[in-house]
Amino acid sequence: RGTANAEARAVMEGLHNEHIALFATLGADPRSEHGKMCLEHGIALLPDQDAIVGTFLCQGAVDPKVIEMMYKQFPAGHPHGKSPKRDALHARAAVHPDEQDLRDAADFAASVLKRLEGEG
Repeated sequence: RGTANAEARAVMEGLHNEHIALFATLGADPRSEHGKMCLEHGIALLPDQDAIVGTFLCQGAVDPKVIEMMYKQFPAGHPHGKSPKRDALHARAAVHPDEQDLRDAADFAASVLKRLEGEG
């Protein structure tokens, strides 16, 4: 829905750490405008945005129950309604996280640690 769920929101709004690495997943392509907007919404939840030392978005599968709910709720022609394009987006998301995503996440974590240790 473009932002953190209720549980994550509660945690994020209560974070008062010197260093925060923000990691998130979403069904959309992380490089898309929607992905960028979701990341901005997540950052806005943090009490101290200056504490962010890095961000990482990873695509993940969309729960089939959510897809079914969206297709019932939104008519064809709506951005979230059933269409060949929407079905293709869900099919692409279904294979994530993949091995490359896991390597990218590990690289992200390593780069944050190096930065915090003063090496990067």
